[in-house]
Amino acid sequence: MMPGIRFELARTQEKVDAFGHYMDEFFIGPNYHHRFGNLSMTLSVWYYFAGFDIIEDKYVATHNLEFVPVFNYRLGPVILTSRSIFHNILYSGLYEGPASARRGYSLVVRQLFQLGIRVHPKLTLLVASEPFFCLVEDADAKPSYLGFWRSGFRIHRLYGGVALPLGKGLTLVPQWIYEVLLEDGEKDNGVLHHGHYLFVVLSYRFRLFG
Repeated sequence: MMPGIRFELARTQEKVDAFGHYMDEFFIGPNYHHRFGNLSMTLSVWYYFAGFDIIEDKYVATHNLEFVPVFNYRLGPVILTSRSIFHNILYSGLYEGPASARRGYSLVVRQLFQLGIRVHPKLTLLVASEPFFCLVEDADAKPSYLGFWRSGFRIHRLYGGVALPLGKGLTLVPQWIYEVLLEDGEKDNGVLHHGHYLFVVLSYRFRLFG
């Protein structure tokens, strides 16, 4: 179970204000993990709620089902990772009209390939690529990133960073992300924006049982 909340505090675009609070999210579901020698596998099935607060006087709630297989292969100091996210969009409050207009189906696949190189017991270098594809577009809904996506290649992210273990179960992962976001409306693959982000994750893992 994992809740989240997102804020945008600043942006460099002229005449565009930062969003401030703009998103809430909540994941819940089971994970299955198994190891085959140097290969490890994690399978997750999550219900995912996402709420967007970026439209004036309107809060857009979405309900989704995520299937996430992750494979890690260790070869000495090298770790190869494949993470696929099958993002099934089932409902979006973006759309006006009867309740049936907010229910539908769209499938987005995010495929991340990551290379990790452990150069020191306290330092692992990370580089990754993650394209987003919408494989199934809802036939009745206007495409939107807050609702049912438009089909085709939509987003690409490049990652570069490091993993720093700080103590037992505690890890700091700062990463630079370069993101290209394509138009989600009627234009044919026009670029909506290029983004540069510093993405910092502080994680702590502990066992409740066993």
